[in-house]
Amino acid sequence: MRILLYFSFLLFLDASVVAQTTDIVQIRKKNSTKVLKSYFPTAFIAGSTYDGFQISGIIKAIHGDTLYIAQQETKLMRTEFGSVVDTMFYTVGIPLVNIERFYFGSRYENGKSKGFAQATLPNIMVVAGTAYVGLELFNTLYRRESLNEHNKWPSLIGASTAALTGYLWKKIARKRDRVGGRYVAVYIKAGSIKTPS
Repeated sequence: MRILLYFSFLLFLDASVVAQTTDIVQIRKKNSTKVLKSYFPTAFIAGSTYDGFQISGIIKAIHGDTLYIAQQETKLMRTEFGSVVDTMFYTVGIPLVNIERFYFGSRYENGKSKGFAQATLPNIMVVAGTAYVGLELFNTLYRRESLNEHNKWPSLIGASTAALTGYLWKKIARKRDRVGGRYVAVYIKAGSIKTPS
């Protein structure tokens, strides 16, 4: 009996083990083979789709060019006895071609833009510049003054320039982050990459 157990153990050690392969999605630089980020099951993913749906969760599976993502949503729910914090878990399947942006890299933290300059400053420039121009034009009409009086043109041009700069800053940042802009998403089927043996 001991000899049979010993030979079965040796046979088990000698058997070749084949690992289960999985599909992956790679984010690569456009017109290059440099890989910026790889997504596979159990990896965290953050991004948004073309219709505005925000993606933030763990990839459960990748099959046939579709990412199955487990997301969670925490809400304050009403009950008969008051309110309670409830967490809802759900899995959603999103085709790769529907994803507009992937949030990764040093500019993002947990799927959100980090830093004052990237996230807030362009919005402040647009709102402040537009509000100043609108308010100055309203006051000019209300007082029945001319735009040439009291040296208004330099301040109007400066506010318009600030608003336009903020708008262009946001537009360039959005275009740069889009799939197809600065990078491309590549779906790699399991077993399609041959490793040298």
